[in-house]
Amino acid sequence: MINPAFHTSEVQNWLKENLQSDPRQLAFKGSPFSDVSTQELLNQLQLRQNIRSKLPTWYDTDGIIYPTKVNIEQTSSEVTSAYKASLVQGEKLIDITGGFGVDAYHFAKRVKNVIHVERNTELQQIAAKNFEILQVGNIQSFNEDGVEFIENYSEEVDVIFADPSRRDGSNARVILLHDMQPDLLKIQDMLLEKAHTVMLKLAPMLDIQYITERLKNIFQIHIVAVQNEVKEILVLQKRFYAGSPKIILANLQSEWENIHIQPIFGIEHPIAEPKKYLYLPGNALMKILRITDMHAIWGLHALHRDTSIFTSDALIEHFPGEVFSNIREINLKKGNFRGTSWRIIHRNFPVKIPEIKRKFGLKDDGTQALIFTQTQSGSHIWEADKIK
Repeated sequence: MINPAFHTSEVQNWLKENLQSDPRQLAFKGSPFSDVSTQELLNQLQLRQNIRSKLPTWYDTDGIIYPTKVNIEQTSSEVTSAYKASLVQGEKLIDITGGFGVDAYHFAKRVKNVIHVERNTELQQIAAKNFEILQVGNIQSFNEDGVEFIENYSEEVDVIFADPSRRDGSNARVILLHDMQPDLLKIQDMLLEKAHTVMLKLAPMLDIQYITERLKNIFQIHIVAVQNEVKEILVLQKRFYAGSPKIILANLQSEWENIHIQPIFGIEHPIAEPKKYLYLPGNALMKILRITDMHAIWGLHALHRDTSIFTSDALIEHFPGEVFSNIREINLKKGNFRGTSWRIIHRNFPVKIPEIKRKFGLKDDGTQALIFTQTQSGSHIWEADKIK
């Protein structure tokens, strides 16, 4: 249960006044409130401090109550939530795995009526109270099991959103769709009967082909990265869609625009020896490298069928990754390289990095690129200059 004392002006003023303080130092002083323990007080303070960049709206709003650290870690950031919201519209959206309510908050900016459903009683109460504090008037919150709620819901729904838990009953992390809660494979038919569009948030490590082979009516798959770090995969299903899914690569807070890709499963990239520029795909692009026609989109050739480095004589602006030029072969057996610092890049090279460092005495703490890789002609060690 939420401690009602959290909502008093005295506790909220204390939290605001100590927002820049070190909780470890405050712990020695103890709680100044008889009805709020030191642990409760410092937990609220520390959680608010920790979400400053992830949830700036919540951080900047006095009176917000926070759940457990795990709940905060599992919630979407505002950046990715706003992106999700940009993909939906309509009269009604139901979030059947509501959680802390960050996604519902942003959906409410795009959809006329949002229903937030969360089966954890305390978490649902916290989210509902925070919606009031955030002055969001078009969200209804219910403390129910999301699947049961939607099964019994009889009205028309434009969008259903689900972010299944990726932990089992023993709190162990799970990866496969049928191990998640709720089991999307079991309920996807029911969800598509209830809503015109279903949006699923999935873990970034899931393979795209695995997803397309198990989920039906996929209209779009969004690989969502923030500053080139993949955060989540969004799957959009439409009730009557029977075509091939489109892949959208979204790298938020970066200089390049969304990239739209028609997936080609089992694609073979054309091969070439290094040209003027080398291209290393970023994390987001690596996620779909096996189904992306790099040559058709950017005119790139792979160095080798098993090497995730590409090459071209043309400089590609806003490539979703790194670009290197001035490539020169290095012979580490000649010259004194022992003790020198490099940024070691290892792609499909027969010797692993620890052995390379031990054998040649290299340090992997520098900025100048030293690329260990393989082309059709054999293994190579190149020094190269990063240009973006």
